Amino acid sequence: MVQSKDFGKLIEEGSFSRVFKHIARDGRISAIKVFKKKKNRLGADLMMFKHEVKLMLSIGQHPFIVELLEQGVYKSSTCCMIMEFCAEGDLLSLMDRIGKHHFADSTRKAVIMQVTEAL
Repeated sequence: MVQSKDFGKLIEEGSFSRVFKHIARDGRISAIKVFKKKKNRLGADLMMFKHEVKLMLSIGQHPFIVELLEQGVYKSSTCCMIMEFCAEGDLLSLMDRIGKHHFADSTRKAVIMQVTEAL
């Protein structure tokens, strides 16, 4: 199993992956998404990783979508994606921290415009 010390500080964990905050030797900060491996899902993990990479690459660069910087396999078996680091996390996490009903109207409007433009 890959240890968090290999990637940095764990900042988020979901059903299929963990996300770490990584600080490179040159000081650049990125997020490393490490896909979990489950014995009962064999090829499904690799298929999900490939699908997400393909989706991220098809989007390209956009000011309101996290950028995929690199992707590959670590220590010959762990699928990883290196992505732009978002200090505030994703929108859902931000809404959970602040409270969905505590956004000012101007903030709600700005978020809706950004999401719409990203689509």
